[in-house]
Amino acid sequence: MRKFLLGLIALLWMGGCSTPVTPSEVADTFLSALADGDQKKARKYASEETNKLIDIANTFGAIPQNENFVFTLVHEEVNATHATITYQSGTDVNKTLQLRLIEGKWLVDERKQ
Repeated sequence: MRKFLLGLIALLWMGGCSTPVTPSEVADTFLSALADGDQKKARKYASEETNKLIDIANTFGAIPQNENFVFTLVHEEVNATHATITYQSGTDVNKTLQLRLIEGKWLVDERKQ
């Protein structure tokens, strides 16, 4: 019984410290961090190109915080190295986010258009 309880505690502890792995989990973590104003955390899930865009947006003060942000996955299209996440949040519907598999990790890979 003791081994069972220790195993259960270890499993719950690891689950609480989980790192986003799938493209939709990464997208949710990235967008939620930006909405919370935690750019340091968001940058961990962003490609070099996306981090450059964050820098540019910061110069214009264009990354507002949104404490009411709720990520709702609408569609996830994934292939070997790219993913497109379609999501909604509040009145923003069918927004898309591009991700790329870089060195074994999914990263948000938005580029200047």
